[in-house]
Amino acid sequence: MLGRHVYRVQPAEEGWIVTKEGEIRARGGGAGERDILARCYRSCLAIAFEQRFREIAFPAIATGVYGFPKEEAARIAVAAVRAYMTESELPERVAFVCFDEPTIEAYRLVLRL
Repeated sequence: MLGRHVYRVQPAEEGWIVTKEGEIRARGGGAGERDILARCYRSCLAIAFEQRFREIAFPAIATGVYGFPKEEAARIAVAAVRAYMTESELPERVAFVCFDEPTIEAYRLVLRL
């Protein structure tokens, strides 16, 4: 399911939260899921730039209930962030927040940590 592409920026106790309506389900790659996921990261980074955020943190988007493979999602996330950061001065720092060991391992593998 492609979902709608509406982003909201909301104040939070520790800063701001950028939310997106819709979902990115893993459907075998034929529905453009990889591009949609990369676009999600790029859109959030563009919002961070527009809002002049110095830092942004991302969970492993779509890897929970929507079933996107963790390692593939990590590769897409890291590639999208690296590409964006080579062309933009903000955000200065991006964190990938991992809530379980398989996600940590996927990011370690992709980041070669």
